[in-house]
Parts: sequence; structure tokens; C-alpha cells
Amino acid sequence: MGDSGRGLLRAAALLAPLLAAPPVAADTWRPDTGEIALGDHRLVVHAPYRPLLPVAGADGALRFDGSTTWAETEAPMELAVADGIVVEAWVALASPPVEPAAILHLDGGDAAELRLAVDPWLQPEFRLGPLRAATFDPLPLGEWVHLAATFDGTTARLYVDGDLAGEHAGAAPETLAGILAVGQTRDGGQRYDVHRLGVWNGAIGPLALRPGTSEAPEPGPPPGGAPVAVPEAWFAGDRHRPRFHPMPRAGWTNEPHALTHRDGLWHLYHQANPNGAFWEHIVWGHLVSEDLVTWQARLPALIPSTGFDRRGIWVGNRIPETEPPAILYTGVDGTRSGLGRAIMQPDGSFRRDEGAIAHDTPPGYQDMRDPWIVRTDDGWLALVGSGTLAHDAALILAWTSPDALAWEFVGEFDTGGAEMPGEYWELPVLRPVGDRWLMMGTPVIPDARTRTFYWIGDFDGARFVPDDPAPRAFDLFGTLLAPTIAADGDRLVAIGVIPDEGQRPEPVRQAAGWVHALGPPHEIALCPERPQTLCARLAPAVGAAFAPRRLEQADVDLEAEPLRIDLGPDPAFFRAELDVEPGASVEIGLRIAPDGAEATTLLLRLEEGHATLDNRRGSLAPWGRDDVLRGEIPTVERVRIELIIDGAAISGTVVGRPLGFMIYPQGEDATLLSLNGTGPVRLRWAEAGRI
Repeated sequence: MGDSGRGLLRAAALLAPLLAAPPVAADTWRPDTGEIALGDHRLVVHAPYRPLLPVAGADGALRFDGSTTWAETEAPMELAVADGIVVEAWVALASPPVEPAAILHLDGGDAAELRLAVDPWLQPEFRLGPLRAATFDPLPLGEWVHLAATFDGTTARLYVDGDLAGEHAGAAPETLAGILAVGQTRDGGQRYDVHRLGVWNGAIGPLALRPGTSEAPEPGPPPGGAPVAVPEAWFAGDRHRPRFHPMPRAGWTNEPHALTHRDGLWHLYHQANPNGAFWEHIVWGHLVSEDLVTWQARLPALIPSTGFDRRGIWVGNRIPETEPPAILYTGVDGTRSGLGRAIMQPDGSFRRDEGAIAHDTPPGYQDMRDPWIVRTDDGWLALVGSGTLAHDAALILAWTSPDALAWEFVGEFDTGGAEMPGEYWELPVLRPVGDRWLMMGTPVIPDARTRTFYWIGDFDGARFVPDDPAPRAFDLFGTLLAPTIAADGDRLVAIGVIPDEGQRPEPVRQAAGWVHALGPPHEIALCPERPQTLCARLAPAVGAAFAPRRLEQADVDLEAEPLRIDLGPDPAFFRAELDVEPGASVEIGLRIAPDGAEATTLLLRLEEGHATLDNRRGSLAPWGRDDVLRGEIPTVERVRIELIIDGAAISGTVVGRPLGFMIYPQGEDATLLSLNGTGPVRLRWAEAGRI
């Protein structure tokens, strides 16, 4: 791509509409033939992974991705400001930036800068040397806003939609010299030595820089069109990115929560950093669906404020039987956790109540996060994950409220001796399942893989008593975690997260632009034959979306006639039922290359009661996992399997146990699935379908 592989695109015709401005002064941004110039200074576009694309329906606007796309002058430039200067632009944000993101930034060093930017709390500012004109009023997400900044030789002023928003009187340098960037703050830094901060996530419309004048511009009409939708073209060629699983198109995705069905629409929230495939400055991602199958991404539903949650919004959940629906959530300010309350708006986003329920963790505990709320006879009980100061026990803290508004800390919740491993209890869940109660959590266990555990027992409004204190693993391999659970009529629906688990290094994640996926909806219930155990199946709408058809290879001996299916590149669904006699085993080959060199194998040993996921012949990419995972399955003679194969994500159920994991096949044709038997294994029926 040139320039040491950074992907600098010269002849940047796409920037022409962005930088075209009325010729008010000789040094206004203007397009030259074949490239963009500011006077004699050429601009180059940094877009090594995702192109800087026009915004559909918005004249002269470009979509920046929040981490890897921006433009800057090829060489340092000198800008005279003593006789005044005007900067103006139409902008629309898709997400709060991790660090202040600049619309335009000339970095001259030693505070000799010109910067028009927005901070992580959506507050705009104009910096000119030592002067700073700013406002505490945040900009909205997803809407066009006109920002303008002026300096008349004595005062710097900031205008928002034509109204004066801030000013600062004083002297500024007569000239500034340095690289000038569009869509990036040049001193924003990096995370994990890869992910660049201070890059604009959203649209920048017509932009003008006018030296020699100081008259505040009139906003005029906005560019028009939907400004912040993530372009499908950014990920159209990524064969690893899941297309069926619920997830946003871009960024970092993790723990789902607060699953809510309201007015015929499902709202699914999740931890998110829309600015890139890395963890930082977390907001609530928001997905909606009418059928739990087809999901659409909306703007972040809850974002950091300047208060107790200024450095990130963590997990929260519904307060039952409140109208309009309300939530409790935890946020962090960089050193401590707080507990807040917010109200659901008609579009599914949330507006904070004034103040916070708790600005810090109660004394004597290491931290707190992830409230879950239960309706009791006396009001409401909020359960919040925590651990001891000594980091030697995971536990739950409890708050009570008579009205769901005022909350009182009452101490540690009595879990009835449930044996939770680890040093911290994350994501507590307590809810009815059938005529019993389900308690769940995902502990932090040093030097061990994360698992989600659960117990079945009884709850009296203040104390949970498990039938068995020993924890049970929610999923088969510890690779489908932290489910959010909601009632849908008489059934319980659970959606968990399928983590990447560090398989791809940061440069690969940066290039991909996304990390982690959410699992498809499972229905969970108590197993009829094992009442202390949860059984799961994919929600019926999932299979129906693939229109599966029965295969001809039915009622066959799988040891003599193994089944082999070419799934193709699109999301695929497979379901089968088998009879397995004692001593026999079933092997499922996933993502097999035609030559057999690449295959991830799922082996079911029913008589022994365990399953293994063998990755040692899986992805041939150098960052693929090469381990063997093990999980327990019931010893049954009739086996039901349902699988979704969707990019890198594979999910479904085996013998009533949910599963979800990521594999990254290197081979372009690694799309085959096989079903083999060792010993007496008869395939009763099988069906498959594609989206």
C-alpha cells in the first residue's frame, strides 16, 4: 500500500467533497485535480483496513471508523492566525471517543496548536495555543451538528449550531506550524501499542479552514442523509466475521445484559467499544429484533457522563415491574465503581436519574459490578457482584428498596453455601425457572479459564438455598459465557457471549475491526429427567430462519457410512438425531478442509459422559488455538445435535448442553462438516439449511 505499508492513499478523490468549501479566502480547503491540497500542501488518507467512504445521501460527508481512518498533510504546514481564523464543519458522532477526537488538529508542539475536537463525554472544544473555548453541554449521537470556531486576535470563540457556546480571551501565537490532521487528534496515543486513539467515529461533512477572517459563519442546511451507519463495505470481504449471530458491525463486544421485550420488540444490550476492537471507555451497545433472529444495531443506549461513570458504563439489568422500565447499572470513574439508575426511553435508550445510588464500593470489599434485581414481597432486592479485600472469596452484595427509587445497602447476600470458585463474583443472576430458582455467576479465577456456573434451589426473598452447593457449568466448554436471561411467555430465553479468548493478536483484531460475538438465543429449562440441571435448545425461530431440509442420508450406520456435507461460505444450520449404543462414540468434524489437513473435532463419548473439542488440527493460522477442551454430557442413548456455523462462530447444543466457540479456518474451502460413528451409531435423521 506504500509509505511503509500504512496504506496511504494519494489522489484522494473521496476527500474532495469533504474539504470543498466556499472560496471565502485563498487558503480555504479546496480540491485540486487528482489530489487534495491546502495551498501547496497535499493531504494523504490513512485507511489501511477500511476505506474512508462517503456517507450515503449526505453531500460532502465522509465516514471515519474511530481507530484507523483519518487524513493529514504530507508535510508540516505554516498557518498564520494573527489576523483571525475561522474553522467550521458539520459533524455527526456514532460513539463517544476514547480520548478527545479532533475534527481538525494542527499540532505545533509546546501547546502551539489549533484543535477543534470532542471529548469522551461529547463536549466540544476549540483550542488555539493557550486559549480554550468549550462547553459542558454534550453533543447528541447520530445527528448532524454544526461546529464553528473563530479567533479575532483577542478572543477564541466556539459556536454550536450557530449559538455561542464558549469563549476565552487572550493572546495566541501569530503563526502555527506542524502537521494538520482531519478526523484525528495527533497526540491521542495508542492502546496495546496498536489501536490508535483520538480518531473520529462518525461522519465529518463539509469542512473549511479560513485564515485572515474571524466572522462567525451561519450554519446553513446540514448535509442530509443518515450520517453514522457503519458501511457494510467495511466488512463485506471478511469471511471470519459472523453474519447471523447478534452483534454490531464493528468494535469490541462483550457481556450481554438487560434483555427486554417491550411493545413487540426485543432489546439486547451489551458491553461495547464501537471505536475499535479493543477494551476501553465502554458504552452500552444496543441491538433490536422482532423475532430474536434478525438483529439491527442502534446507537449506544447508555454512555459515560462526567460523574461516577465517567470512564465506562458496565453491566446493568432491569428493575422488574417498573413503568417506564428502569435499570440499575454500574459505572467506573477510573479508580472506583458506582451504582446508578436510568429510565428506558421510547427508542430503547436510557436517561439517567439524577445522582447515583452509590458512588463507591461499600467499605471492606474489593469492588462491585453487574447488578441483578429481584422483585420481593417487601419491594426490590439488588444483587451486585463483589469479592473480599483479600481476594480469597467471591461474593454478592445486596441492596434493598421499598419503591425501586431509594436503595439501602444491607450487606452480603446469603447464597446458602454455594461453592463459587475464584476471587470475584461477576454477573450474578437470580430468577425463577419452572417452580424453582436459578442462581448464576461468572467468577474471576486467577490463572484459569472463565466459566459461568449455576445452582438450582429455593429463594425466600432474602436467602438462596441450593439443592447442591457444588457449581454446575452453564455451557459445555466454557466458551459461551455470561448469559442474559429474560422470560418470553412461559419460556426462558438466554443469550451469552462467545469470546475470542485472545486467539487473535491485537494487530489482527485491529485489521478485522471487530472482536467477540454474541450467541444465538437459547431456550433454557429444568431437564425433566435431571431436575437439578438446566437443559437448552436453540430457540425455534433460529432453525426456521435457515429453512432446513431433511437429508437423504437418514437411518444409516455412521460407522459404515459417515456423513459429509459441504456447508458453503454462508451461515449454515445443521441438526441431527442419533441412536448411540453403549461403548460407541460420535465424532463431528467442523470446518474441514478438502484435504483433511484442517479440522476442528467435536468428540462425544456418551458412556463416559464427556465431550472434547479438539483444536489441534483446527485453524492453520499462526494465531489459532491448539488445545483440547473437555466438558460433561449426560449418558444418554439418543443424541440430539443442533449447530450453527457462521464465519468463525460455531454455536448450538449437544445433548441439551449449550455451546459456542470461535475457530478461524485459514483454508478458503474449510467449509465441510462430517459426522462419524465409532461402534454402533445410527443416524435417525439429519437436516441442514443455509441463510
